[in-house]
Amino acid sequence: MLKKSLTGLLFILLVASCSKKTKQSNPYTEPAKPVRGKIAVVYYNAKSTNLKDAKDVTMTAYQFNVDVEDARDVQMKNENGIWTAKLPIKENVRGVLVKFSSDKIVDNNNNQGYFIQVYDENGDAVPGAKAALALAYTGWIRDFGGSRDNAKAYKLLTEAFKNNPQIKKDFIAPYLRLMTREDKSGNLNQKIRKEAEELEKAKNLTEEQWNILVDVYGFLKDNKNFERVKEEVIKRYPKGIVAQRDAINQLSYLPTTQMVIAKFKEFKNNFPKSKYADNVVLTILRRFMQQNDFKGAYKFCKNNLNDVHPYYISYTVSKLLKSKKRDLRLAEKFSRLGIKRGEKEVNLPLSEKPKQLTEKNWKSMNDYYLAVNYADFGKIENELGKKKQAIEALAKAVKLTPEDYEDPQTEELYAQLLVDAKKYKEAKEQLEGIVRKGQATSAMKEMLKKSYEALNPGSKDYQNYLSELESKANEAMVREIKSELVKEPAPDFTLTDLDGNKVSLSDFKGKTVVVDFWATWCGPCKASFPGMKMAVNKFANDKSVAFLFVNTWERVQNKAMNAKNFITSNNYPFHVLIDGNNEVVAKYKVEGIPTKFVIDKNGNIRYKSVGFSGSAEHLAAELSAVISLIR
Repeated sequence: MLKKSLTGLLFILLVASCSKKTKQSNPYTEPAKPVRGKIAVVYYNAKSTNLKDAKDVTMTAYQFNVDVEDARDVQMKNENGIWTAKLPIKENVRGVLVKFSSDKIVDNNNNQGYFIQVYDENGDAVPGAKAALALAYTGWIRDFGGSRDNAKAYKLLTEAFKNNPQIKKDFIAPYLRLMTREDKSGNLNQKIRKEAEELEKAKNLTEEQWNILVDVYGFLKDNKNFERVKEEVIKRYPKGIVAQRDAINQLSYLPTTQMVIAKFKEFKNNFPKSKYADNVVLTILRRFMQQNDFKGAYKFCKNNLNDVHPYYISYTVSKLLKSKKRDLRLAEKFSRLGIKRGEKEVNLPLSEKPKQLTEKNWKSMNDYYLAVNYADFGKIENELGKKKQAIEALAKAVKLTPEDYEDPQTEELYAQLLVDAKKYKEAKEQLEGIVRKGQATSAMKEMLKKSYEALNPGSKDYQNYLSELESKANEAMVREIKSELVKEPAPDFTLTDLDGNKVSLSDFKGKTVVVDFWATWCGPCKASFPGMKMAVNKFANDKSVAFLFVNTWERVQNKAMNAKNFITSNNYPFHVLIDGNNEVVAKYKVEGIPTKFVIDKNGNIRYKSVGFSGSAEHLAAELSAVISLIR
């Protein structure tokens, strides 16, 4: 399945009594008012949810203050039909957000999430919970599985401050950042300056509050106050964030890459735990790439291996293989380096787990970074004619890659090499798994047929065997789609198509509409288009279904001509609309492209998917299943 994003998050207060005489909320806690620093038991009744048939249930809990303080998966126990789990509430949190899952099926309260208020020892609700929850919309909700909504966050923060003015100082940094994006009053600079001046007058400012003053004066282009406050902050916190950013800024203006590398060593000595070190490393690697000096990039990575993220090595290898100085032997050495670095991160991570990731997610990410380096190495070895080494590397890549990040090209190459080597048993097992997940391409099915017939000479049962596999894959896909259906009004819009016609979403009332946000520079968008073409062609004669391809986030002058040239040159039968001012993509709160929305005949969004990591056949089948389910 494609990765999905939630569409929103509501504030839900769980204050139900644990008395059997009182109707319980679902989920509910014991005690009814969970206290910070103590253990709460969470009760979840799956009977009327999409997890009613689950054999096991995991609760994912995000405990938060201004930011996430703890994210964890807790395996629940079934006690007389009610799932339970113990959750230690941390001392410094204002609330907990939870969801429940079993395999791919998730109950997140109709894509809203379940909120648990926390209390102090006197039984009083911890102040600022609503403001803290609002901040989820500005960032970490994506790690929980949701979508950002800065407008809603700003509104909730503003309301929270009116009801509880004393908490404003705790949230001033994100509040001012949101104000710069969301305040439409027309006197934004004046309001921001007033907030900054009031903040500067306050006593005992925290480092974060000083940092926001630097950012605010920078935003206002008030160079005098910017330099004054920056100097004060660096004086107070010589190892702080502002000092680090200032050092990086100076480093970026150095004329030679070697000077940057020398300064990088100095930066590491001055700020050994800086989260900005990655930015410097990427800057250095990009300088090498711009100069086509991949040998220099390799030497830098080898000499600073612990500082270079394994994904950056894979990124550099991909650029090397596409460059004019394409060098397979150097790419081979580079990939070995990436594997070495990736294995370090998997076996004994050099970096600290981000608080907003559960241990499971953290492990999956590190597995993925190692997997991409094994995949690179396998493809390079294949090109060099080292088939055995290629098979070994690709086997590790396929095994390590988490399901959400699967790469059909890597899997197809691995299967092809197994078939070519007449390793039919291994090929059959690999390809069966892909078919069961609904990700098999036509080429993969042909390879499966060859493997099946080689292992079963004379058999004529292949088609029945394949049909059974595909039937199970379709059933699993439909179950997952059903669990992810939503129902919320789709924002109307009017845009111009490539022929100059005005087109509104409301023109299609009574029809099922697939809206696909895309751009010509977007690799995953373009990778998804063969599948979208299959879907468009499938419904070409069905007047109750329409497809709209909204071209957005383009960075060219003539956006309509740019899109038209791309669509025409690739012979895509798409109805393209131009979102020239990026207004519609903002209305739909899109954070990454491609993003697809399936809208029912009543104008409601019923399904949303973000990104593309599957096969063309799977994408077409998925959209067909969604359309059938919501008609």
